[in-house]
Amino acid sequence: MPKTKNPLEIPEILALVGMYIPMWQPVVGGYSFHPQDMLSCTLVSHHFRITLLPILWYTFDEKASSAVPIENIRKYTPYFRHHFNYGYRKDYPTHCREPCTRLTQLTIAVSQKGEHDIEFIKSNPGLKRLECTENYYSDAFTHLSQLEHLRYQNMGNKSHQQSFQLISKNLKSLRLKSSIGKLGLEGLVFPNLKELSTDLCDLQDAMDLLHGCPNLESLESVESFSPRSLLNVTQALKSGACPVLRSMRLRALNGQEEDLAVMLKNRRGLTHLDLNVALVSVNLIEAIGCHASSLTHLAIRGGIWAPSTFSFLLEILSSRGHLKDVRIQGMTNEAIDPLITKMRWKNPDVLESLTLKSDTLILGGEQVKSEVFTMPSDDCLGPWMLPPGKESRTPNLAFLKVLFKMAQGFSGLRTITINDVVYRKFDLQ
Repeated sequence: MPKTKNPLEIPEILALVGMYIPMWQPVVGGYSFHPQDMLSCTLVSHHFRITLLPILWYTFDEKASSAVPIENIRKYTPYFRHHFNYGYRKDYPTHCREPCTRLTQLTIAVSQKGEHDIEFIKSNPGLKRLECTENYYSDAFTHLSQLEHLRYQNMGNKSHQQSFQLISKNLKSLRLKSSIGKLGLEGLVFPNLKELSTDLCDLQDAMDLLHGCPNLESLESVESFSPRSLLNVTQALKSGACPVLRSMRLRALNGQEEDLAVMLKNRRGLTHLDLNVALVSVNLIEAIGCHASSLTHLAIRGGIWAPSTFSFLLEILSSRGHLKDVRIQGMTNEAIDPLITKMRWKNPDVLESLTLKSDTLILGGEQVKSEVFTMPSDDCLGPWMLPPGKESRTPNLAFLKVLFKMAQGFSGLRTITINDVVYRKFDLQ
């Protein structure tokens, strides 16, 4: 009778197992590299070593691997497929590195500024994702026919028409920041671009870019979105750009809310809307209401809520819609009882997630406030579970009792977040 072969002796199966061995742990500002378990596996046998080494070195981050000896980096460079923070290690100059030509993802370190970057990018024609933060990549995109995701920051004042022409047809997502100068994107079309994050200081750039994205579905502000950029974006959208746009995540500074409201009233059919504004005005809420029939995700982060805006928001919830995720931040001295009342919602059973953030939320006469208390029993909270270690940040118990009792009317509701503490509903059966 033939001997049964150990599945781990089959390279394909062992490689699948190796993909589940954790090597990266999230930390503040990035990830830390912990290859000890994988290294131990490579010592089991020659078969394990030759199968798992390509997985061990598949992703290389110069910043997270700053303690890795240079000789090891040189030896295993051919295995790299994802390379993060290229040029971060000053003890390993970019002009004398081992060839690396099979990357699919590359990010250039912010501090890296050298001509060798261009040749390195060009030597990896299989790149699908690229992140670069300077403007000297004049012909770096020449051979990147497979590039689908680009993150790019312009720091000068020259035309990018020719360089972007080379990659415009294949791009699916683009993060583009240009706070200085003009990009010059006249006539460019990005037929497959679905996601765009942008900050453009020039109105013509915004017009050219957004009108060149006929199939764009998602538009987002970058973190440092400038006041001029929002005005440029709203002007382009009001002129009919991006006709199939379904998702917006925009940040407006004080005084820009009205421009944002006008733009929203001129469009229809948004499903995802995330607004970070200095003032939540009645006009803005009315503009959001123009999309009430299509919205499934709504987030409003407001510094100040003008009088009567909360009642207008309730009208949106009660009129029509299919909201699954609602996030409200910044309401002051408001009794949120109507917001948690089933009868005030058109489709209450559709709601899956509710997030509220404010130091002065009031529910059932109880005001939200942080208290340190012993974890209540399951009977007290019903099917709702508090994450471990969060007791000291939890609202007072009386507030929670009212909240969870009223939440019973929403059969699909699974998570409630109050001031960054997440409560999850579990099945009692």
